[in-house]
Amino acid sequence: MGETAILQFAPFSSAVEAGFWHQFTQFKLDVLHLSEEAVPIAGSYVNSDAPGLPSRLNVEYDALQRDRLPSKLSCAAVGTLINTNTLEEFRNRTKQELLKTSACGLWDAINSDRALENPSLLSSFLMFTFADLKKYHYYYWFAFPAFTLPKTIPLVKEPQNLSAKLTTEQSASLLLVCQGLGTDVDRGFFTITQSGNEFCIHPLKDYPQLRTTANGANRDVYLVFSDPCTLPQNPGWPLRNLLTLVTLKWSKHWSIYKILCLRVRTRHGVQDASHSLFVDVDLGGLVGQGNTPEMPPFLGWERNERGKMGPRLVNLSASMDPTKLAESAVDLNLKLMRWRVAPQLDLPIIQNTKCLLLGAGTLGCSVARCLLNSKGVVVNIPMPGHTVGESLVEQVRNDVSTLEQLIDEHDVIFLLMDSRESRWLPTVLGAAKHKLVLTAALGFDSYLVIRHGYRTKDYQSEASTSSSKCPTALSKQIPGDMLGCYFLAVREREGCLVYRTHSTHDRTLDQQCTVTRPGVSYLAAAHVTELLVSLLQHPDKGLAEARVNDQVDVKEGELGPVPHSIRGFLGRHQLLTPASTAFQQCSGCCDKVISAYREEGFEFLLKVFNSSTHLEKVSGLSELHQCIDDSQVITPEDYDAVILD
Repeated sequence: MGETAILQFAPFSSAVEAGFWHQFTQFKLDVLHLSEEAVPIAGSYVNSDAPGLPSRLNVEYDALQRDRLPSKLSCAAVGTLINTNTLEEFRNRTKQELLKTSACGLWDAINSDRALENPSLLSSFLMFTFADLKKYHYYYWFAFPAFTLPKTIPLVKEPQNLSAKLTTEQSASLLLVCQGLGTDVDRGFFTITQSGNEFCIHPLKDYPQLRTTANGANRDVYLVFSDPCTLPQNPGWPLRNLLTLVTLKWSKHWSIYKILCLRVRTRHGVQDASHSLFVDVDLGGLVGQGNTPEMPPFLGWERNERGKMGPRLVNLSASMDPTKLAESAVDLNLKLMRWRVAPQLDLPIIQNTKCLLLGAGTLGCSVARCLLNSKGVVVNIPMPGHTVGESLVEQVRNDVSTLEQLIDEHDVIFLLMDSRESRWLPTVLGAAKHKLVLTAALGFDSYLVIRHGYRTKDYQSEASTSSSKCPTALSKQIPGDMLGCYFLAVREREGCLVYRTHSTHDRTLDQQCTVTRPGVSYLAAAHVTELLVSLLQHPDKGLAEARVNDQVDVKEGELGPVPHSIRGFLGRHQLLTPASTAFQQCSGCCDKVISAYREEGFEFLLKVFNSSTHLEKVSGLSELHQCIDDSQVITPEDYDAVILD
């Protein structure tokens, strides 16, 4: 063999599982945020690939898990991930400096003997990335740092296949020993001693001691590494750094080293290592006897699929499910808020809150667009003053039962119906079942959004609350459980105590439909949705107090103070946020009405449906009318001008 014959290596080729990018996306959003600090990442490779495949270094879906262990038949590789926040930064970052930093860490591990204690450090790698999470484009570039120490590696003789060097019995013995590799020996790099037909495995760090005693014990000592390469005459990339370690640590003691490039392939259920390589190299005189040399030149950036020095791109947008893609896009927007704008934003409570939208018209569809994962249920909502005939009693009973069940199954109730009286039954049920209730109502160029008072305690406990705790007209803040409901807002708007039980009676078609400027429904839907989110992010949730005017300070949540109601006027492009206390004779949420529902159930509701006056009697409105003069009551004669129906 000529003196110029040198050893050449097959470089690693990166192989990233698609599942990794999904996990990395979550890691970027939930953990990394804007950080560009280096992050540990795990890789692995095998020595069992079929002929013709490249030497793959695999990054699997769980590569970012700190407690991840490689599979029994794979070898660990220790990696570092660096992710940039912009594509420009990814392109402009000095790649040589990145590789140098990685090489310095490897050089330090070799010099400090950490690589002997943990040989998987010799298979270190760098993963440099940029993730465009809006488009699901992932740019990445791998580096597998290695040193040119020695610059050239002379071969003592041509590499030999294992089948040419060992007998069949010896090969079987070697395979049996390798199958018994335990956790005390690194699968990637270790030492093997041979005495006749017997082989024994030892950690890599034991090589000097075994080599020193080898002659007297009449045995051969081999440096072994699991070789991911499938080429017939060339070893894989991990051998480069192993030889650097050997040259630096032991070449001043011994010149010739026997190396086994172990390759184990399974065919028809039978393992075969006959294609493994035996390589003898001469490292004598390559490092002097003095101090540790300076870090030698290094290399390692991977070529892309075009064979050029540059990054690779994986585009996952086309392969993702459209529904999942839409959900991920919304999830992305929410998680980005936590980076700077609202770091304390509680996303799980938003994701886990179940909302019931009553009304599938203009408002209902607009609010549904602000939410995700919805389903439709067809149900009729009985209304006060809308008589129920005997033939319809069972149907109405079923409708009420369905509505009660739906409200029980949800956390928040949106009242988005067209008519006023259709909101009465859900208002009563929401108060009786301690649910968050929000209402949105439309006029031609105006809208109302309101959160109902949140009843967390039994109505009897509320009724017994001392008057000193109840807010007065001069109060600056109103607790969340003292706020009025939608029907109070209507009473204040109309300046009237009369409860209208049939708001669609004797009205023309344009008065029975939602005739409104096109943008009003979107404004109302957005405000009622954001009002809920503000409530969920408030430390007191539904009990969040409302301020009477803008000059009053109240306890704020992550998204600011939570108003009681929002009145929007598109004609004047104006917003008002008034707040008012609950009305003791309110037909929708007063204690007497809730008590009657709890005690009588459906029978009470049936009386209200069939009588236009029963609700006023139960709530106390009739008695209140008798206690005041007619001159004190403002009764609008023309209801056509009234908005917010």
